[in-house]
Amino acid sequence: MEKSVRNVLSVALGVMVLCCLISCNNDESDSAVASRCFNDLKRELKRDNGDLWGRQLYAPTFVVNTETGEIIADRQDSSGLFRPGENGIYCGVMPAECNPANSVIDLGGMRWVMVLWPLPDTKFERNVLLTHETFHYWQPALGLNPHTDLCSHLDSETSRIYLKLEWNALEAAVQAETEESTEIAVSHALAFRRARFCATSDSNKTMEDERAMLLLEGLPEYTAYKICCHSDGQMKESILKSRQNHWNNDSYVYSFAYHTGLAYGYLLDKLGLDWREGLDESSSLTDIAAEAIHATPSVNTDSIAQLYGQDTIEAYEHIRALNMAKVKEAYCHLFTGDTIMSLTFGNVSMGFHPAKVIDLAGFGTVYPNIRLTGDFGILDVRDGGCLMHPNWDAADVSAKGITITADSLYTANWTFYPAEGISVVAPDAQHPPQYQVKYK
Repeated sequence: MEKSVRNVLSVALGVMVLCCLISCNNDESDSAVASRCFNDLKRELKRDNGDLWGRQLYAPTFVVNTETGEIIADRQDSSGLFRPGENGIYCGVMPAECNPANSVIDLGGMRWVMVLWPLPDTKFERNVLLTHETFHYWQPALGLNPHTDLCSHLDSETSRIYLKLEWNALEAAVQAETEESTEIAVSHALAFRRARFCATSDSNKTMEDERAMLLLEGLPEYTAYKICCHSDGQMKESILKSRQNHWNNDSYVYSFAYHTGLAYGYLLDKLGLDWREGLDESSSLTDIAAEAIHATPSVNTDSIAQLYGQDTIEAYEHIRALNMAKVKEAYCHLFTGDTIMSLTFGNVSMGFHPAKVIDLAGFGTVYPNIRLTGDFGILDVRDGGCLMHPNWDAADVSAKGITITADSLYTANWTFYPAEGISVVAPDAQHPPQYQVKYK
């Protein structure tokens, strides 16, 4: 991954060795389950038959066990890294330099849909997850894979309040039984959205960041539910459940787009629009909705906020903001007052939890747990936080309780495996509070 958040990844593994390819014969039950899940997905996508986006969506797919690194794939890779197993599948082990995740990855000379094992319990949930990641596979070819920054403004109390008011208005639009009531609720959602941008220091940037993120993550989520829901009633129920699932996320700077994109996609369909035709990386789902209902910026949000639970939302978010201020203060002290290890890099691949990201104002972005890989080696932060610098060219971790061995450095919260040619310089008079990772 380059200096963007194009690929969302999840918390990943420690070090593994590629040459230790394994046989699936020792895990026939997992291979049978994986094979069945691949076939379920194929049937679901075949039912769509390319109608939604003008192409058949099934793509090369594998699951990866985050504990063992075992890969179970639906086919042989181009480089012969995987070996045949039972139930018509192929097996291997994830290379140490790769980050297992619900994402898309290049491996063995091929592009793959990659999903973490074990999969969700129900077939519907599995198909939704797999379809979401499968759409990521096709986004570049569809011209719907924009670059975007994290929406850091959504870490503020005011922005979170307006976002939740928007979500409640979207829920009202989803449940509305007439065209008029649908359009009114959508206009209210858009009004809360405009108010959120106006409350930020750079409304143009925040608007652009959210617009792009809705395409990047909102479209895959909409696509997954649109294909996997077999009735309008099931689609509505899924949207309402999605709102509940995301309502109290620790962070919205990335994860907001999953629910927002799903809701707007459904409502564009409900409004009878042929909106997917001609969509590209510069498109705005919310602008399409605003044009369809002839929305104007004249709606006074103060006059309608009580309709959408303003008092309850504000009370919760105020307490959350007070608690988060303490968390941020602790992180600021950790990264500016204590001894740290500082790691610089060019390109970096990273794995993190999208609902746990914390904006630390001018310092950068804190990832409570994250895995970084690159030519510097592997940094696996299990707890305690990692500060990613604003330009994505360096990262800091606390060096409290650090232990240095011949092949690694570690604390209770993280482990760093330096690559060949990398050295770690202990604190000195010029850099008293930090260990520095150096390229020889």
